[in-house]
Amino acid sequence: MRSELINRRETSALRAFLNADARVLFFAFNNDTQLKTFVPVIRHLKQEYSVDSLVVSGCELKGIATDFDRLASLGVAHELLEPKVRSRRWSQLLSSATVGRQRIMSLLDEYSPSAVVVGHDHAVPNNYIVQQARRRGIPSVLLQDGVMRNEPGTIPRTERLIKSLAGIPLRYGQGGCTRVAVWGSKAREYFLAVGVSPENVRIVGCPRFDRVLTGEELSDPRASSVLPPVNRRIVYLAGGEVKFGIMTAGEHNTILLAMLRAQRELNAVCTNTDLVIKLHRDDDLAGTRDFLRSNGGEDSCTVMQSEVDLYALLSTCDVAVTFSSTAGLEALLLNKPLILFNPTTRPDLVDYVQGGGALGARTADELKSRLCDILTNREFLSVVSREKNDYLTSQLGVLDGCATSRVANLVVSLMPSELQSRLSTPASHHSVEFDALLTKET
Repeated sequence: MRSELINRRETSALRAFLNADARVLFFAFNNDTQLKTFVPVIRHLKQEYSVDSLVVSGCELKGIATDFDRLASLGVAHELLEPKVRSRRWSQLLSSATVGRQRIMSLLDEYSPSAVVVGHDHAVPNNYIVQQARRRGIPSVLLQDGVMRNEPGTIPRTERLIKSLAGIPLRYGQGGCTRVAVWGSKAREYFLAVGVSPENVRIVGCPRFDRVLTGEELSDPRASSVLPPVNRRIVYLAGGEVKFGIMTAGEHNTILLAMLRAQRELNAVCTNTDLVIKLHRDDDLAGTRDFLRSNGGEDSCTVMQSEVDLYALLSTCDVAVTFSSTAGLEALLLNKPLILFNPTTRPDLVDYVQGGGALGARTADELKSRLCDILTNREFLSVVSREKNDYLTSQLGVLDGCATSRVANLVVSLMPSELQSRLSTPASHHSVEFDALLTKET
């Protein structure tokens, strides 16, 4: 019955998409960053402009399943580039280059979108989508989906060589999108450094953070059955990101062991302290649980993946720890102290510490000391958060909760003028003026 209902919704959504004057194709390669970023924009385009959207998912090419529940809740048309989840990285690249290219061309020809939005443009098939859209005269927007990192330094040498030989750009912003929509000034500097023209970069903020900034309800009814009791202190660890080369499996295990040790030792001075580990959807849940169980951690920590909404978890935790996850920014938005734990010999991938948003720790002893200071010393905590707001502004731009409308306005402003004039809301008539506003540097 549920599948029949979803199929009916898909058919209805597709019919609406094909009958619309203006329509936008969104390509998602990741459930937890890109789809979450796209969802509020898709809703805003429909509600404020009567613009329908088609969501094309390439998650299976990356080795993860598309979040159909999220897509079904949108009620929009959607397509999969590849119905089978791939488990080997090299086969993913080959599949992206073959199956993806053929399907992308047919999608663009069949649906003729007025604009295309992608989460990144530095790997196939994302850069191919941008290329084919440009050939058809369709404008494209690269919408930043995660905190910017120095990713070329994290890609294994062999993979970097193969991608270079295949002509695959290794840095975001080199795929030739019409506009690059970034969160704040930090990201703008990044894109300018890789060669994007200043007039093509727009600072818009992050749509998926609007929910926090506008004070929407952040609870999750599932939380009480999964998380430790509310009277206990919670130390949260963001996912490891091993699968795509952000860190090695050995480095991830080092972090897990250090967190287990810190939690045990903290209980001597900060009683009722629990450890919660929320992995990214890409991470190995079963493998992480097995590793923790073999090291005596099955009774002292909770490991989850998608059981609880991230904001609901962050709202209940006392401190957040990460290696490089964007979840660090989300923790700061919710006024949670942040520790960046980097036990490797490499520089930090994200400037949480250098920018004044987080405390740094390089060893297990430093990690335990930082956690103890945060959990037991309120005065220390106020010093830690002193530079946080300036750092958040540099990363996320104006913290006004209006990023979604800015992105939607930017997308509409790129459409042909005859389509803009037929859009239903009065806001559409101000797209030219708004586009000029977005051009200004902040």
